[in-house]
Amino acid sequence: MYLRPNGQSARRDRQMNTQAGTLRASTAGQLVSVLYRSHALLSRDAFEASGAPAQFAANNRLRGITGYLHIEDGMFYQHLEGEAGAIGPLWNAIAADPRHRDVTEIGGGAIATRRFDRWAMGYNASDHRSLFDWTARSGLSLKGRHYAQVLTAFLEYASAGARVPA
Repeated sequence: MYLRPNGQSARRDRQMNTQAGTLRASTAGQLVSVLYRSHALLSRDAFEASGAPAQFAANNRLRGITGYLHIEDGMFYQHLEGEAGAIGPLWNAIAADPRHRDVTEIGGGAIATRRFDRWAMGYNASDHRSLFDWTARSGLSLKGRHYAQVLTAFLEYASAGARVPA
């Protein structure tokens, strides 16, 4: 399967503007990434049943965007990558998406290569591979200054065994 989400708050607006500033400073053809988390406002089952994962994957293919989404315990965790001219508008759409709230940018910026180049939008849920189980087994923490690196490492791990889209 595949995907994309978002929500609302003054705090989120400041975070969204921070990333938008980074993207505006990038040249349109430069590869950039965004790593974020947000609180889901619908269940995983409802999200999947809506057809959103397949729709987001199709939209990403058209725009040359790749990435990976994980859903666990009411949270979306997503890494997106593509040309700055494509990621900027997508990031704004994520900010306006009513399927989630409290979008928090964890990392991002200019990149040399894509991490998820085989996925228009890779997708995983915790019943397949769990972020929290993986960090516990690995002895890693989702707290502190290495949060972005740990989350990215998990998304790469999850993408290696991800389900094929329906």
